[in-house]
Amino acid sequence: MRKPAAVNSPRVTRGAFGVSGVLLTQFVSVTDGLIVGVALPTVSRDLAMSTVTSAWVVNTYAIVFAACLVLGGRLADLFDRGKVFLIGQVVALGGCAVCAVAPEPALLLAGRGLQALGAAVATPAAVSLLASRYPDEHRRGRAFGWLTAAGGAGWASAALFGGLVVGSLGWRWVFAGMGILVVASACLVSAGEWPRHAGQRQRLDLVSAVVLAGALALVAGGLSGLRSPLSAEKVLFTAGAAAVAVGGMMWLTWSRGRASDSVLPREVLFLPTVWRAAVLGMLLPVSFVIPQFAGPVLNERWFGLAPATSGLVFLPLAVMPVLVTAFVGRVRDRLGDRWCVAGGFGLCAAGFAWAPIEPGLWTSLMPAYVVIGFGVTAVYVGLAVVSVRQVGQARLGTASGIFQCSNQVGGVTILATSAALMAPAIGGAVDYGTASPDSALTAFRVAFFAGAALCALGAVVAGTTLTAKTGAPS
Repeated sequence: MRKPAAVNSPRVTRGAFGVSGVLLTQFVSVTDGLIVGVALPTVSRDLAMSTVTSAWVVNTYAIVFAACLVLGGRLADLFDRGKVFLIGQVVALGGCAVCAVAPEPALLLAGRGLQALGAAVATPAAVSLLASRYPDEHRRGRAFGWLTAAGGAGWASAALFGGLVVGSLGWRWVFAGMGILVVASACLVSAGEWPRHAGQRQRLDLVSAVVLAGALALVAGGLSGLRSPLSAEKVLFTAGAAAVAVGGMMWLTWSRGRASDSVLPREVLFLPTVWRAAVLGMLLPVSFVIPQFAGPVLNERWFGLAPATSGLVFLPLAVMPVLVTAFVGRVRDRLGDRWCVAGGFGLCAAGFAWAPIEPGLWTSLMPAYVVIGFGVTAVYVGLAVVSVRQVGQARLGTASGIFQCSNQVGGVTILATSAALMAPAIGGAVDYGTASPDSALTAFRVAFFAGAALCALGAVVAGTTLTAKTGAPS
């Protein structure tokens, strides 16, 4: 006789549809950023864009996405998560459509902004839906592992098929394909059955929303512009933007953070698990930003690989999350969050330190990417669980938005820092493709040893601040 389902528990079949939709959303989010980079040279040529305008195709998305993630998470808490997710996907679909038909750079940039806004609203809502479905921490950790695997699959797909799509169908099909996947993910999530969450149905404090979004946009924009070649003007602008942003966020936290309708409530931000996960989350992007930025310099200038072949070198880093997710979940269940995250950062540090010593494609670089891929999976799974541990069902979206926002701000910070560190090694050249093999190797070593130091720092911080046992309060 079949056992009756528990009251209010989602049915397995419809639940599987919903979870698949969330994972597809993560897949699209990762694929979009990488495959647009593959298509960018062709887009720039067809629309006659300057180098500066081409950079803004990437920067616009990064700035808007980082600026609106916390707002998106807060909306998911205040209102129905499923509806907020669908609204975000509709906006993202509109952005894909604008980009696919854009006849000029201005419309393309507008479309990228819409894509980012939609993704920033939909992504925290999707993650909070997944977290609400698995309140038990063991199952939740495995679900977040699936998210990591979906991101790895997106990275691998972009590396394998990005050039093929652009070369055979044209760059506009990159955006059209993303739109099709957005529709598919929205349909799957809508078909799923989720725990009931009607939202708090409060008004959103628009002042705090504007201040927070503006502050984060200043940080992301200032850091995005801090690339090689460095100049006093760039440094001053970035420092000024950071000062204004920090001032705005401090004012927001202390003067409006107590209000129940604040976009950044103090009762969430000051929870130990939330701010610890956010701080460590800023170091998480080291594991994929530095290989993605510094790796091609070595691949193309030292090993002499073509750009298309160079992208395949990253496959071990992209595929490892898919392969080791289940094992990482069991390790976390046994050892707890502290050693899962600290050990993951330690593996990443070892991989970064290993690759530059005697750089060989098969003897050091690709094995190092295997180690880093293993480590970053452990870090993400552990931190994602920690970030939502103490908040309860009503604050899952806000906590998720804060954690993901810290990833984005950390990513642009690490990217700008890597560019600044690598520039002296290649004589401050804007185009790394013109660097000599020896200078390319030096720049690669500088970036990877910096990555090793940052990951070692993450291991120490995680080992001294996170709790030792799974589920233990902080």
